[in-house]
Amino acid sequence: MSLHLVFASPYHSDALQSCQRSMGPNDVLVLLQDGVYAGVANSHAANSIVESGRTCYVMQDDLAARGLTQQLANDFEAISYEKLVELSIAHPSSQSWY
Repeated sequence: MSLHLVFASPYHSDALQSCQRSMGPNDVLVLLQDGVYAGVANSHAANSIVESGRTCYVMQDDLAARGLTQQLANDFEAISYEKLVELSIAHPSSQSWY
């Protein structure tokens, strides 16, 4: 089980697509920094994550900083830094995508 951290916007990078291709069935995805744009409801990026059936979390502070809090897709959970630490401890390996 791995934790995948996507930092790049899906509109300026193929990091999310590369990440999704390498994820295992029990891996978890976290969207951070500009990666949170992939969590916008009804976007192509959000739909591709939902269709994959993967668990996806989105950093709450990064959503707020970009004015996207109310636009988060219902299938994703906004999380705090404390929850990110818990996820990091729970997953023996992690991969960052930029």
